[in-house]
Amino acid sequence: MSMMLSLSASYCSSSSRLFCPFSSRLFGPFSSRNSLIFFPHGRRIPLSRTPRNLSAVAPEQENGVFKSPEIAKSFDFASEERIYNWWESQGYFRPNFDRGSDPFVIPMPPPNVTGSLHMGHAMFVTLEDIMIRYNRMKGKPTLWLPGTDHAGIATQLVVERMLASEGIKRTEMNRDEFTKRVWQWKEKYGGTITNQIKRLGASCDWSREHFTLDEQLSQAVVEAFVRLHEKGLIYQGSYMVNWSPTLQTAVSDLEVEYSEESGYLYYIKYRVAGRSDFLTVATTRPETLFGDVALAVNPEDDRYSKFIGMMAIVPQTFGRHVPIIANKLVDKDFGTGVLKISPGHDHDDYLLARKLGLPILNVMNKDGTLNDVTGLYSGLDRFDGRKKLWAELEETGLAVKKEPHMLRVPRSQRGGEVIEPLVSKQWFVSMEPLAEKALQAVEKRELTIIPERFEKGRKMSKTLGNVVDPLDTIKEFGTDALRFTLALGTAGQDLNLSTERLTSNKAFTNKLWNAGKFILQNLPNENDTSAWEKILSYKFDSEGIVFNLPLPECWVVSKLHLLIESVSASYEKFYFGEVGREIYDFFWADFADWYIEASKGRLYHSGVEGNSVASVAQAVLLYTFENILKVLHPFMPFVTEELWQALPYRKHALIVSPWPETQLPRNIGSIKKFENLQALVRAIRNARAEYSVEPAKRISASVVANKEVIDYIAEEREVLALLSRLDLQNLEFTDSSPGNADQSVHLVAGEGLEAYLPLADMVDISAEIERLSKRLSKMQKEYDALKSKLNSPQFVEKAPEAVVRGVREKATEAEEKINLTKKRLELLK
Repeated sequence: MSMMLSLSASYCSSSSRLFCPFSSRLFGPFSSRNSLIFFPHGRRIPLSRTPRNLSAVAPEQENGVFKSPEIAKSFDFASEERIYNWWESQGYFRPNFDRGSDPFVIPMPPPNVTGSLHMGHAMFVTLEDIMIRYNRMKGKPTLWLPGTDHAGIATQLVVERMLASEGIKRTEMNRDEFTKRVWQWKEKYGGTITNQIKRLGASCDWSREHFTLDEQLSQAVVEAFVRLHEKGLIYQGSYMVNWSPTLQTAVSDLEVEYSEESGYLYYIKYRVAGRSDFLTVATTRPETLFGDVALAVNPEDDRYSKFIGMMAIVPQTFGRHVPIIANKLVDKDFGTGVLKISPGHDHDDYLLARKLGLPILNVMNKDGTLNDVTGLYSGLDRFDGRKKLWAELEETGLAVKKEPHMLRVPRSQRGGEVIEPLVSKQWFVSMEPLAEKALQAVEKRELTIIPERFEKGRKMSKTLGNVVDPLDTIKEFGTDALRFTLALGTAGQDLNLSTERLTSNKAFTNKLWNAGKFILQNLPNENDTSAWEKILSYKFDSEGIVFNLPLPECWVVSKLHLLIESVSASYEKFYFGEVGREIYDFFWADFADWYIEASKGRLYHSGVEGNSVASVAQAVLLYTFENILKVLHPFMPFVTEELWQALPYRKHALIVSPWPETQLPRNIGSIKKFENLQALVRAIRNARAEYSVEPAKRISASVVANKEVIDYIAEEREVLALLSRLDLQNLEFTDSSPGNADQSVHLVAGEGLEAYLPLADMVDISAEIERLSKRLSKMQKEYDALKSKLNSPQFVEKAPEAVVRGVREKATEAEEKINLTKKRLELLK
């Protein structure tokens, strides 16, 4: 599965502009009467150090949302729906006014209620929910106003089809009876799209959802209509529209889809009045000839220029005459070069007729049947009328031929029927003054489109192959992985939603889960009150505490504080891709791969009474992890909430917990020091891999550096030994090379930081000498063969230059390897 999604949503530059001015009138009062007071869930139970299920330690809820009887290997996607239902039941999606802040409001772009979700919907749900969850945690009264397009026209079509299956026509029912059936359908099927949006984690205030036929919405439509009419922005007139005969309504250009379909090109004779000559017209819609008002030819077409200004007789109309006119836009090479002008049923003809002052004839009723203008054909369906007309033209000798032709057929996006271009009296909205105000808002920076380089109803379509059901993806990868994948692509470019990316982010979910499980299993026993008091006493919001932490703890807390500040700024700028990448890198590369591993040595001694190092590590693990969950929650709401509920002493659900402070202390010096330690560990790990040292084998090492570096590296000797698999009893720190330097592997980890690893510890010297000797012999033979070729004039002179160059490069590379192997053998001997 691979697809490209175009990011086609624009957002305001500040929260105060993401506001729905009519929300209080149309969707209920946005006031303190609807506010939500958050209550703590109850007493949190601290964990013992014995393995247990993550959810088992959640607060005692009556509905048992976060309870599970066994240890879960990974996050269960089936938990997502019950977590969502719990959020909604607790009222967390409704705005809370208690914290006192400017409101943050987003009206949801309404998807079609009669359709189903695709990845475009998943994209906007993810992005808007990220904004909503972030601002909710920032303490703003936050409202995501649900928008589900209950699609009056599309709903009507679905209900009419349902009635037709029962043998009932809508025209046989009065308005109240039909409206009743629409409500019945809505109650049974209308919630499908809403439930799908919920499945994506959308934290909307669903108590404000309304249906098309709701009294409030009906009043709102009338009020909006009257307001726009009073301002002169709505007017009535007869214009060419896209008419849907089945839906009995005009549809917009955006709702018309064109498809390439097989059809016919019909050739018909038109007699020139007063002469024996005929002009042959080629048309794809012969039934519209009853609406012909002229024939047009190119003035430079020598075949027809003599007829310009004469009259032609329209077939089957009892002698109706129309002028033969000149128009340079007529394509001489299409059909016969003669174009019939039917302005009542063709957009281009309509514009030409208005320009030239030609009359406009409509030959069709609103239901797609031919009208009285067609005479004896009146009442026939448009396609039946076409067949009858062609048969009669054949009988009268006016039908020349019909030949297969590929048609570009306009079809209704909603019902799929062929759209009829039709002149109809309709209400229109004058967009020019409205568009002018919108452009001014952009120019004045009152409205910001992000990103500025934003470029273009790519559209989701089956033809493009990018219509993928997000619910199918969720079943396999989970909602969190899907949301995270979508959000990482929000840079205004097409997103490659591949299986590989989804698989990778599913692994990220599991890594997060396993990290939480490790932390929870290494916290104090629930009855150890003193241990918990000590852990909870660390606040990490002052330099006095942070700067006095041991190096690994100071490093990870400082890096966390930098992360919080950076991602908070990116959230404010809507740089969600940057947010996701930064959190991913910090959690995986810094916290999981380095700090969790470094903490294990401290935690192994956590049972020792009064072990402050262990309690510091436990406090730092808990503090760092809970803040990772906070900053990641808007992206991955389900797994983060599940993990949060397992943490002890939480006062709020994660969805409404306060966002971390951004101006928190960080020790840049400690970050640099720990990076030196990391560089040393990497160098030792690489050497171990190069010499194929068994992973479990502990080796000796001498670390060489100046006194300042030695002091902080030596202080973390246990961490260094743990991460590098060194023998702690044979690990020395010195400011000069050791005595066995000539029998050791020399590593340079950084400027002024080196290490020596005794070869005798790393390999079986005699076995290694034997292995390298065999390898050297093999490389020497390969090298000799290459040199032999290069010493052959016949090869050098006759072989292609590229081949000779390739052999020379291989010989040079082989010589370098031989020299390195010889040096290593000399060292070993």
